[in-house]
Amino acid sequence: STQDIDEDILVDIKDALEEMENVIIRYENMEIDNQFIEEVVNMLGKFVIFEFIPEFKHLGLSLEELRGILIDLDIDSLDSAKKELLKNYIISIFEDLEKWYDEVVIKQTAQDIHYLDAALLANITQLDLIIK
Repeated sequence: STQDIDEDILVDIKDALEEMENVIIRYENMEIDNQFIEEVVNMLGKFVIFEFIPEFKHLGLSLEELRGILIDLDIDSLDSAKKELLKNYIISIFEDLEKWYDEVVIKQTAQDIHYLDAALLANITQLDLIIK
């Protein structure tokens, strides 16, 4: 509330969240595949914009770390159970981002704008362990 963030950046973040929601809906009842991972990687690329907002740089770096993990992923090496778990983690991360956007940007009810940083990093670490 003490510093304005460029409205175009906020619109870009909202658009990326909406696009990701559409990807998740399409794969709701399907096993994830290379196409899903590619779409998620592309969506995560749009969140690099967080790195240009000093207050949210850590959030952007965490998302970039997730993007790197997914780029290196060989989805065909995972069994169905791991694919489902991976899908659930990815969905959870984007749901957290949507909630963060709502609480920090829209409603401005978050007590701490960095509350998602640690949780997101923990989810990414767990996701990485599942893959390996």
